[in-house]
Amino acid sequence: MKHPTRLLIAIGLVAALGACSDDAAEKQAASPTTATAVAGAQPTATTGALPATTSLASESTAPGAAGSAPSHIISLSAAATEMLFAIGAGPQVIAVDALSNYPADAPVTDLSGFEPNVEAIAAMEPDLVVLSDDINNVVAGLGALTIPVVQTPAAVTIDDTYAELVALGDATGHRDEAAQVIKSMQVDIAKIVAD
Repeated sequence: MKHPTRLLIAIGLVAALGACSDDAAEKQAASPTTATAVAGAQPTATTGALPATTSLASESTAPGAAGSAPSHIISLSAAATEMLFAIGAGPQVIAVDALSNYPADAPVTDLSGFEPNVEAIAAMEPDLVVLSDDINNVVAGLGALTIPVVQTPAAVTIDDTYAELVALGDATGHRDEAAQVIKSMQVDIAKIVAD
């Protein structure tokens, strides 16, 4: 298992520093964890303090369920792309948005997280789409096509970053690897703070 990248640590530190302001605390309080079902699905709970929305076609096909880890993931979030690769889900990622430039071997496409196109996403036949924002009602559009979605808004606190890693680990079948990345980040951050 490789150590998490410096960018993941930087994301965590920025989130932690942002939590020091009253503004960040208000945002955290205003965005509780939610789970939304699409196309008659059962709600799927998210973990931690992450203000995430998980939309699944059905509970039996939930990403990360036993024997059904997704093998065709599309990431429309640069932060999520890096996290997916950090937890070992990189081989499952078939496409990322044009702004996901790390790691270098991520399969970059002309897909956009800022102007998502449901038809272009669906044409790649993903079994999981990870995104940060529900722009143009893309979550509902993908849900109508029974394409599972994990929405992980930008982290506000370091705990949000950890919760995103847990959520992505659960969704991709890499729960243990996500826990290892979190532990490594905690150790590295503790060293940075001590220095």
